[in-house]
Amino acid sequence: MGLFDDVTTDPILKKPQSFNLLLPPLPAMIITLLLVTIPLKDPSLGWRANWTFFLREFIGSWCSSFSLELQSQSHVPELRYHLGKAALLNIAHAAFQIALMIALTFVAGVFPVPFTPMITMPLYAIFCWATRIYVARKELWSKTQPEKALAFRTKLWNFIDLMGFMVQIITVYAALATVFSRVPSRYQLLMVMTIQGFKILVRNIMWRKAQLNSQHDDVAAILVATSTQFFHSLFVSTCFQTSKSVVTLLLMVGWNILQDGLSIRSISRRTTRVERLRSKLNVSYNTTQDQLSLMVRATKHNSSAESNCLAIESSYLPYRALAIQIKAQASHTSDQAPAAAEVAWLHKQTELFHCREVLLLRLYMEIIAPIFYLVFVSTLQAIPNRTCMSYLGHVDLPLLSQRIFLQVITRVVLLLVLVHELKQASSSTTPSGLRQLLFITRYQGMPILVECVSVSLFVFGFSVQHNGNDISFRFAWLKTTNATSIAGD
Repeated sequence: MGLFDDVTTDPILKKPQSFNLLLPPLPAMIITLLLVTIPLKDPSLGWRANWTFFLREFIGSWCSSFSLELQSQSHVPELRYHLGKAALLNIAHAAFQIALMIALTFVAGVFPVPFTPMITMPLYAIFCWATRIYVARKELWSKTQPEKALAFRTKLWNFIDLMGFMVQIITVYAALATVFSRVPSRYQLLMVMTIQGFKILVRNIMWRKAQLNSQHDDVAAILVATSTQFFHSLFVSTCFQTSKSVVTLLLMVGWNILQDGLSIRSISRRTTRVERLRSKLNVSYNTTQDQLSLMVRATKHNSSAESNCLAIESSYLPYRALAIQIKAQASHTSDQAPAAAEVAWLHKQTELFHCREVLLLRLYMEIIAPIFYLVFVSTLQAIPNRTCMSYLGHVDLPLLSQRIFLQVITRVVLLLVLVHELKQASSSTTPSGLRQLLFITRYQGMPILVECVSVSLFVFGFSVQHNGNDISFRFAWLKTTNATSIAGD
């Protein structure tokens, strides 16, 4: 009998359904299509004539604020309150963002104002977090439980610091995309080679910042595997638009193929070593408490930035259910020191499982970002009034669609290769790759859904808007009196 035969009654364990992989990005896909199909008018007509522009920004701002609300409640449960109250609070956040944009339009005397998101972001972020803190003020400064309130404030501050870091990183990626679009092809080639170092630096910093809780914390694995891959995939997709050399395109695709190929090879080697250890043992459910502590690694120091694939406590329910079962059995049995070989096997088995989980999630997320980009660009081609959308610039949309489609196909093939490798290597102690991925997307569905919404808005705001991203705004139209005046309002 295998480890996963009777530890859960969830039907997804008995009969995996692949279409569940499509559910987390579906709401974000709908939001993307809604935003991109909202009609816009010529900016020279003034801001009053472009009320649909502010409608689009309001919807995007509300979705972004609400997704952050869900994410904060998921990672900081003390912030959890009634969903209707959260929706109203986020409507106020979106309305404040629109008010800032209109005020900025009057002050600058142009529409739309260049760098609007970056100019309004500090005030907008302060307002959002100030209102959230005000709503949770009783829990944050509880007089009856001061120690719990202090721990809550510390966790909340760590989460705010983490969210701020993510905003900084996407801004830096947008700036790098701007530089990439302006430099000659030889420097583009150099940037593609060096950006991998920046990605590693970001991942290592995020590993440290994502440790919000001391126990039962999956936030590090989710945020590192989703955010860093989202941001990097978004940068690559943006650079597909402005690449000036076929060699650069091939290097961008080939570098990721090489990296993922080495990761898959590493998983295969780890699996072989674990199976060799297991073949020497007669592993059963009669595991001691010491072995349980190896399986359920819940301390905050378990996430390692030095490893490509180590995560903290797994989200896979059969392992957790098995851990509960082992703990219950251990309480009724006498303490017995486990054999050194058995301890080594269990440690390697747990490490292998975490490596598989993070690699599966990373490859899955690397598919989603270019798919959003592809849907966005393909939809733009079908919009009749796209000539009124100033952010299109001189982009060759059909060629861009072909490039992004190539990226999507590459990522899908790599994920299928990994799933096949894990299926071949699966045994009674390890699930197949597809089954493990289904559990990740189901039981971590909310964090993944929130990340999908965030990246869809980033795609809209940075990838195509203003010919590449928001900070590559073209200032040529500012020299035209009609375009710079808001007198036509």
